[in-house]
Amino acid sequence: MGDRIGLPAKMLHDIVARAEQASAGKWRAVGRRIVAGEGALFDALVPRNGLPENARRNAEYVAAASPGAISQLVNELFRLRRAINDADRRVEEAEAEAERMRSEMKRARAVAAAVTLPTNTKATATAARLADQIKQRAPEVGLLVDSLAAIARARAEVEGEE
Repeated sequence: MGDRIGLPAKMLHDIVARAEQASAGKWRAVGRRIVAGEGALFDALVPRNGLPENARRNAEYVAAASPGAISQLVNELFRLRRAINDADRRVEEAEAEAERMRSEMKRARAVAAAVTLPTNTKATATAARLADQIKQRAPEVGLLVDSLAAIARARAEVEGEE
């Protein structure tokens, strides 16, 4: 199963690499200025036909998208990506196990059907062969198979007495 998240890992690694090369420290907005540590990095411009208030809002946004914040976001994205891929893998495994169990259930039904067949040598041989196959493929149902075989033997004895 492929990765379902559309952003390529290389792009995300490039973003983190660029963030690591940017000015270190906590970024914050002071008016329309973006500051890291004690030094100003740059001023947010007033957009053409815009209000000075827009420059302050832009500075706050850029400061919120500091290199540290971007690195944290990308790392969280990688963590969530791994969790999704792990969950997908577990779902696939569960689906395979459910299919295996459905198959074993079909075999168990075949044994149960063989137990209800008229008791003759061919039916007894078929039931025994199916019981052995089920025990080999699903040992955890061996007790059930043995119980069904005992019921079949008891039925044969009762029918033989009539």
